[in-house]
Amino acid sequence: MAPTAGQRPPGPMLLSPILKEKVWGGDRLRRFPSKGVTPGSSIGESWEASGLAEDPSRIASGPWEGASLRELVSELGTALLGPLADRREFPLLLKLIDARERLSLQVHPPHRDDRPQAPPGKAEAWYVLEGGPLVLGLAANTDAGELAAALREARDPSPLLEHVVARPGDTIPVAPGTLHSIGQGVLVAELQQPADITYRVHDWGRQGRELHLEQAFAALDPLAGHRPRPGPLELVRGNNLFSFLTGCRHFGMERARLVEHLPWVRATESVELLLCLEGRFTIGPRSAAQPLAAGPGDTVLLPAACPEVWIEPSEPVTLLVGYPCRLERELYDRMLAWGFAGEEVASRIFPA
Repeated sequence: MAPTAGQRPPGPMLLSPILKEKVWGGDRLRRFPSKGVTPGSSIGESWEASGLAEDPSRIASGPWEGASLRELVSELGTALLGPLADRREFPLLLKLIDARERLSLQVHPPHRDDRPQAPPGKAEAWYVLEGGPLVLGLAANTDAGELAAALREARDPSPLLEHVVARPGDTIPVAPGTLHSIGQGVLVAELQQPADITYRVHDWGRQGRELHLEQAFAALDPLAGHRPRPGPLELVRGNNLFSFLTGCRHFGMERARLVEHLPWVRATESVELLLCLEGRFTIGPRSAAQPLAAGPGDTVLLPAACPEVWIEPSEPVTLLVGYPCRLERELYDRMLAWGFAGEEVASRIFPA
């Protein structure tokens, strides 16, 4: 039996990944041995943290081992989600995506505060691990009508699209309504709102998968797409480097490069996710006899009520950090504490 919320404050938790086969998937998540991906497989996605009803993540070890994130939301409430507990859902979806082939050309809908019965919105951001081609929006001087005509006539829409080359370490925000596609050979970590809604408009000749032209064009923002963005905002603490990458009113995405032990400074009063991209470390209260150990590909969840923890790298560590927001103001306040404000922060925030 897992402990109840009243017994003790919940500490760091390791999450079990959910591997998903896709027609476009590959086997490059083998770079993370803990995933158990076999050569020649077609694993397109590893869901690192999900509270969705159809596929909730489960706790991998410790007092809550085997419990799902949905169960934790119900059992822990404010101790897990802090000020977001009233939403009664886990506020993020974190994935790794391996595109052996290019993904469909697609659009995600926006979040509608004024329409509770509308499909949930899906803002997302990618952190590029292995680079390659992307589609981000319509090409200059192209409108949605031209794209619709090309699709009706079964023409290749590629000339009408904005093509971008992503490089390792790039951060790509994808606002709702953006026409987009992850291209062949790209490997990304994706942080997004907790929705699994995709409206496909074109599938590059693959057969058997439904298209959603009516929904896609209703959600499409013809002006959304690739815009040059500045690099991250950086903060040095000792020999450790922290970078704010991007964010919106629903979440923030950061990167931490750690070489020496430190007390972990929380980004939010709510839950926080730490995806280890490289290196090994332990995390737990400074006096913990058995701190939680994590390595490449592991995702650690820090509940809102988690006591102060220390991270002890055994080798240089890179963490992708994701956390939920209620308002863009929370991102401005966090960066103000780092010494940044105004336009410096605004240029890293995207509309959602």
